[in-house]
Amino acid sequence: MLEAQTGTRWKVEERDAEETRREGLRMLGRGEGAGAGMLILGDLYGEGVGTVGEERLRVDNMILGIKRREVGDVVREVLNR
Repeated sequence: MLEAQTGTRWKVEERDAEETRREGLRMLGRGEGAGAGMLILGDLYGEGVGTVGEERLRVDNMILGIKRREVGDVVREVLNR
């Protein structure tokens, strides 16, 4: 989607959510603050509590009053600012 909108090839790296979470914990243990972001991503996209899923997003969006939009429309809007 982003490649089509920007005309640029994007490098994509697939990562295991649990490994991302563990790496975040290791980084925090070394005093690296960027580990917090990795920990959050691992928690969001891993299994269990905090997991981002279609039903969870539907409920959260309803509570916040956010309407569903197509990804391409949002990307186009942001890039054209």
